[in-house]
Amino acid sequence: MNNVDFATDRPVLNTQRQVEKMALYFVFLCVFLGLMQNSNAKIFTADFDQRLNRERRNEHNEELIPLSLLITSKISSRFANTLVTSTLQNKSPDDREAKFVVQLPETAFISNFSMVVKGKRYIARVKEKNAAKMEYEEAKNKSLNTGLVSYSKSQLALRGMDVFEIAINVAPRSTAVFYLNYQQLLLRRKGFYEQTISIRPKQIVPVLNVTVDVEEPQDLSHVEVMKIRKDPSDVLEKGNPSAAVTQTSPKSARVTYNPSETEQRKHGNAGVDGDLIIQYDVHHENNAGVIQVLDSFFVQYFSPSGLNPLPKNVVFVIDISGSMQGQKIEQTRQAMFTILSQLRSDDSFNIVLFNGDTVKWRPSTSLATGDNIQAGKNFVIQSVKAGGSTNINDALLLALNLLGDIARQGDSLAADNFPMVLFLTDGEPTAGVVNGQQIRANILEANTLKASVFSLGFGFNLNMDLLTALSAENGGAARRIYPDKDAASQLEGFFDEISTPLLVRVRFEYPQDVVDITQVTATEFSQYNNGSELVVSGKLKEGLSDSRLMPVNVRGISSIKPVSYSLTHTLQNLTVSSDEVLVENFPERLWAYMKIKELLLNLLVTENLEEKARLKSEALNISLKYKFVTPLTSFVVVESDSYLKDDNILEGTSVVVGKGADSRNRATSAACKPQSTESLIVVTLFLVRYSFISLY
Repeated sequence: MNNVDFATDRPVLNTQRQVEKMALYFVFLCVFLGLMQNSNAKIFTADFDQRLNRERRNEHNEELIPLSLLITSKISSRFANTLVTSTLQNKSPDDREAKFVVQLPETAFISNFSMVVKGKRYIARVKEKNAAKMEYEEAKNKSLNTGLVSYSKSQLALRGMDVFEIAINVAPRSTAVFYLNYQQLLLRRKGFYEQTISIRPKQIVPVLNVTVDVEEPQDLSHVEVMKIRKDPSDVLEKGNPSAAVTQTSPKSARVTYNPSETEQRKHGNAGVDGDLIIQYDVHHENNAGVIQVLDSFFVQYFSPSGLNPLPKNVVFVIDISGSMQGQKIEQTRQAMFTILSQLRSDDSFNIVLFNGDTVKWRPSTSLATGDNIQAGKNFVIQSVKAGGSTNINDALLLALNLLGDIARQGDSLAADNFPMVLFLTDGEPTAGVVNGQQIRANILEANTLKASVFSLGFGFNLNMDLLTALSAENGGAARRIYPDKDAASQLEGFFDEISTPLLVRVRFEYPQDVVDITQVTATEFSQYNNGSELVVSGKLKEGLSDSRLMPVNVRGISSIKPVSYSLTHTLQNLTVSSDEVLVENFPERLWAYMKIKELLLNLLVTENLEEKARLKSEALNISLKYKFVTPLTSFVVVESDSYLKDDNILEGTSVVVGKGADSRNRATSAACKPQSTESLIVVTLFLVRYSFISLY
C-alpha cells in the first residue's frame, strides 16, 4: 500500500490541495541539466553556460555516467535530516568536468558536503563566506585542483529553491561518490506536514532508492505518498504505485520508493523527472502540546484542536498598476472570486485597489452576507483593471484606516473581529512615498490596532525584502506568488492557510529558573491558525536535576474568552532517550536552525547598525558552530591532508547513528574507506540565493 490511515488502517482520501511546498529538493549531482564537458585543466569554474545545447550536453554521457542515487531522510519530531548519496563513474581515459546545479529548499540548511575520490574522503568545512573564497583563491594560485561556485539567476530555481552551481573534476577511469546532507523543520500547513524530494537525474539510473523514516511523539493519523509531480504548478494526485508505506509503530512509519529501470522508463526516456511528495499528520489534542527535552535543549509543539474560528475583519489591498496587465490581473480576479466565497457570515471585509491612486469598494467594511459577497465580486469584475503606477504607501494606510474605523464603532457587530490586511503587489513603489524604509515606518506607526499584515509578492520584479520586513514587524508573513499557471491557486491557498484564526495574541511562558530566557526562540505570535502549528525551542539552565519541575503556560484569546493551557512535568519525564530518536541531538540542532532563521529575519527588519552587527555576529557564530551553510557561510574543500577523514563520513552532521540506522548506509560508508593516497578535488560551496522563512 502507498497511503495509510493509521487510525483506521484504510487508504486515505485526502482531497486537500497542496499549497506552496515545504519541500526538500536536491538535484542529482552532476546530472541535473547534464552540463558536462571536457577538462584536463587543474583549474575550472562553475559558470553556468546557457549556450550549451542538448547535443553537447549529452556528448560524454557514455563516459561520465551515474551509477546510483540514494536518498535517505530521517524525520524526528518534524525535524528532517536528509542525506543524498550519488555515485558518478568516468570511463574516459581523460579527466571529465561535470558542471551541475543543486537546488535546495529555502527552508533548509546544508550541514555537510563531502566526497570520496580514488579512495580518499574529503570533508568540507564551513567558514565565513569571504574566508572560504580566499582559501579557494589561494588553492587556485598554487595550481591545485579547485572549483568555484558562481551565482545563478533566480529564474533557474524551481519554486521555493535556493540555487548552488558546482563544478567537479572526475579523474580518468575512476568513480566518485558525493554526499550532501541538509536539515530543515517541516512546518504544518493546512492540516499536514509535507516533505518534497526532487528526483531529476535526466536519465535512467541503475540504482535509485529513496527511504524516508518518520518518528513523531504523537500517534500518526495518516501518511500519503503522492504521484510524481513533474512541475510545481501541476495539481497533486494521490497514490504512487512504486512507493510503499509501512507502519512500524503507532508513532512511526517508513516510506520507500525504489523504482526499477523498467518503472523509471514509464516516466519517459529521461526516467523519473519530478518531485516525490510525502504528506502526513499526527493526532492533535486540545492541550499545551508536546515538549521534548534532550541534552539541555527543549522543543515545544503547540497545535490545540477543537477550537472555534474567530471572526475577522479583512481588507484586501490589490495592486492594479500597469505591470499587472494580462494573465496576472486575470488570475487575481479569479482568486478574489474564490477567496470572497470562503468568507464566513460573521466576517467583515472591504477591498482597496491601487495604482498611482487608491479606491475603496465601500466607505466601511461590510459583513460577509451573500448579497455583500456578490456585490464585492461585481466590484472586482468592474474595477480590477490594470494601468498606472504603484502607490503602496497610501493603499496600506487606507486599509489600516478602514480597520480602525470599524474597531472604533462599538455598536458594530464586527468591532471586535480580528483585523487583517491581505496585500498583493507585483512591483516596486513608484508613486507617493517610494522609499521602502519610510513606507515601513509609516505603516508601523499607523497600525495602532496591531492588525496582521500579510504580503504577497507576485513574480520577481519587486522588493521581496521590503514585503518580508513589512509583514514581520506587523504580525504577518510574506510569500512569493510564482507567475505560473497555478498562480490563482497559490493566492487562494495562502488565504486558506491564514483565514481561520483560532487563537490570537498567543504567548508562551517558561520558568526563568529552569529555562535560559535569552536563548529561547520567539515566544509571542499574533495568531494560531487552523491546520498550523506553533513551535518554540530553547536551552535549559545548567546544573538542573532530573526531578526539577518545568511548568509551562500558553496563553491566548479564543472566540469566546482568554484561554490558558498549562503543562507541568519533571525534566526526567520530558526527556527523550538519545536511542529513541532518528536524528541525533535533534532538539539542539533544531534550536540552532530556528535561532539562525530568527536572527536573519531580525537582521532584515532592523535599521540600527549596531544591532545589525550584533545579529550578524550571533548568526555567524551559530552557523559556524553547528556547521550550517547560511547566507553568512560557505563550505570549502581543499586538496590537502587536513581535509581528509578516515572515520564515519557523517560524523558531526546529525545523521542518525542510533535507532533506525539503515544497514545499507553503514555498508556504503564502510565501502568508502580510503585505499590510496591520490587526490584531486577542491570544491567551494556557496549559497547563491536565500529567501527568509515565514511562519506560514
